[in-house]
Amino acid sequence: MRVTATMPALAAILLSSAVLVVIGCGQSGTPSPKETDLKPAATNLSDKKDPRKLLADWPTEPGSGFEGALIISGQMIGYHEPCGCSASQKGGLVRRATFVEMLRERGWNLGLIDLGSLGQDEGKSRGGPTQTRLKYGTTLRAMQMMGYGALGLSVDDLKLGTGETMMQLENTLSEDATSLKAVAANVTPTPGLGFESKIRPSVQISIGSTRVGVTAVIDPAAFAALQDADKDALITVQAPELALPSVLADLEKATTFQVLMVQGPAEMARSLAEQFPGFDLIVATSAYTDAVVAPDVLNKGKTWLVSVGRKGMNLGVIGLYPGTQEPMRYKRVELNENLDPLRSMAQNVYSLIGDDFQKLLKETDVLGTFPKRPYALFDTPTDATYVGAESCKQCHPNTFSKWANTKHALAYAPLINDPRDDGRNREHDAACISCHTTGFEYAGGFVSLERTPQLKGNQCENCHGPGSRHSAEPDDLALRRAVKRTSDDFDRNHRCISCHDEDNDPKFDFAKYWPQVIHNKLDDYSSPAVHKGLTPATAAATP
Repeated sequence: MRVTATMPALAAILLSSAVLVVIGCGQSGTPSPKETDLKPAATNLSDKKDPRKLLADWPTEPGSGFEGALIISGQMIGYHEPCGCSASQKGGLVRRATFVEMLRERGWNLGLIDLGSLGQDEGKSRGGPTQTRLKYGTTLRAMQMMGYGALGLSVDDLKLGTGETMMQLENTLSEDATSLKAVAANVTPTPGLGFESKIRPSVQISIGSTRVGVTAVIDPAAFAALQDADKDALITVQAPELALPSVLADLEKATTFQVLMVQGPAEMARSLAEQFPGFDLIVATSAYTDAVVAPDVLNKGKTWLVSVGRKGMNLGVIGLYPGTQEPMRYKRVELNENLDPLRSMAQNVYSLIGDDFQKLLKETDVLGTFPKRPYALFDTPTDATYVGAESCKQCHPNTFSKWANTKHALAYAPLINDPRDDGRNREHDAACISCHTTGFEYAGGFVSLERTPQLKGNQCENCHGPGSRHSAEPDDLALRRAVKRTSDDFDRNHRCISCHDEDNDPKFDFAKYWPQVIHNKLDDYSSPAVHKGLTPATAAATP
């Protein structure tokens, strides 16, 4: 499957929202999906155990009418791979590429389209702005490797700056007619700036002998609300209702199936499906991580509306059977660890994500340029600095000993040699570093193993705050109160789940793990030396 669209030209960071895709089938009266086609993959044990059996029940033999499949993804929002912190994580570009290559190995003709929202809002990203931009460009490269044809433009993806996003697309994507292109029927680049060909109203993709027409729209209200001083000078957005009639008419003349990707609220997708029944498939944005199992059937069975969920955990697969009683079949496919044994099929994407991207993070010094902010949690003094657990040990030896035998103390080790991912090194990945070191987000916190080795691992000061003031004046009651913590500080205020979240540790149970962490009254502080305190020079010199 290849597209004839070209992409915007000033982009460097985020493509992060949701696009709706619609496939228009040339036949009318498309029957509703079979119940057997709409069961979630998780209910099929053979699929769970052997990914090669995925979609094996679809008729593909000569005479079945099978032309191939349209693969739909979207709303990845920066999750280009599982972080590896826990088992059973879903999603990732490598697994996506593995699934695609598995189908190609069967001889299937494929077309790949993406709803958009590739990147994450840099204000919400653990990796920071530089890594967010590099990740976006890497994702574009991975999609080209996989043979994607169309990418829906997303307002969320413009949040890095409309000019940045367009330039990123311009610099990354090929001009080849069959390569990945950006699509938005209701977006017009300003003439004379060189971006006129970068956003196309539609593209056509070949899947076997079948031509699939793909178009997309973005929500004008979302674009109007975008905080970007340059946006209106670069592109103009009109109402979808004004742009789609001519685009759909052209696609119906040249293609068998028509697809609409709608970047906007789910209600907008449904409304456009009703206004333009010529589309056969609408892929809408989703507010939920999991994809829907079955399409919504609209327009008396002609139009299907689907969404593929968020964070890239699922794909939607549309089987194309033009001219038959069932022109389309649908399957939601979960990208889980069962695909990992077949990863060698996607070695190019694996090398890009696992090796090239990590090298790029190191070369651009993402850790050293990460924007730090003053510590502002609890009531720890804002002028305090990080001293490291070895300094804490001077007065709290028993407490230190308990901590030293926890996984928190060893949190840095998996970054050097990731046991879940062939020993890969992630020491330069800010998204990982933020939860495996001490104080990384804050001024005076971890920078790198070379510059701040005393702050590797998840140490005391991640919970108690920077300790220089307390370690210098251990008998100051106000300072002691400022670093004291209770279970409420971490349970009700959700401090633990800033790292032990639904993505990295979905089975985390605070009530279960808190007793393993609590360390009251382990030291008696009877030594007079404990009450003298450490000078900044002494703390800095502590090994």
